[in-house]
Amino acid sequence: MKKSAFLLFLCFFSCGIERTIPILKPPVAGVVSEASDTFVFYNTIEDEINRDSFKGFEIYYKFYKTSEAADAEKNIASYESMELMENNTQTRFWRLNAATDTDRINKPLIKIPVDNRTGISKFTIDFTSLSNASISAVPESVNGITFSNLPIYRGVKDEDLEYKDFNTANIADLDISALGNITAEVYLAIYVFSYGVYDLSKELHSIPVWLTKIKIQFPN
Repeated sequence: MKKSAFLLFLCFFSCGIERTIPILKPPVAGVVSEASDTFVFYNTIEDEINRDSFKGFEIYYKFYKTSEAADAEKNIASYESMELMENNTQTRFWRLNAATDTDRINKPLIKIPVDNRTGISKFTIDFTSLSNASISAVPESVNGITFSNLPIYRGVKDEDLEYKDFNTANIADLDISALGNITAEVYLAIYVFSYGVYDLSKELHSIPVWLTKIKIQFPN
């Protein structure tokens, strides 16, 4: 009987029992003017069953020559679609990085501790100073997360293997070269999505959320 019970136990956990893959809730875009130098989004509260899987937020960016070109790509349906588009340098999206990131190892960019996953926060991505672009968070409810001025960098490296800030631009840079001949003025579009892990190693991504676009001017 004991042996039969043990076999039944093994079968229950290994014989055709499918686990439900968590579906993460996407963040909510805040309303900002295209004339602003900031992007804003809010987190949603994950269902209790998904709370352990949810880890934080990942953010991607892309430069465009025109406002119309930026608008044409704002309805990307999934993170997987974004990744497929990266195979073509003409349509490539790039990941925002923090100074401690190395080749996308340290995910997510914005980490949400377990104790803060039941609260709402307002996240502001600030490009007022291109040489000091950063992200800050202000709690909107109990258990919301707060931090100030997390530095962010472009997802390309220079000759010293350091990530570039948004105050420098070179036509040879991979995130700019697809634009061809550019003036000092370009449009920057941002996507953000919830990020998580299940079964210890498999990545989860919510649908990407478009955070509008802003006009930026590189120094001459």
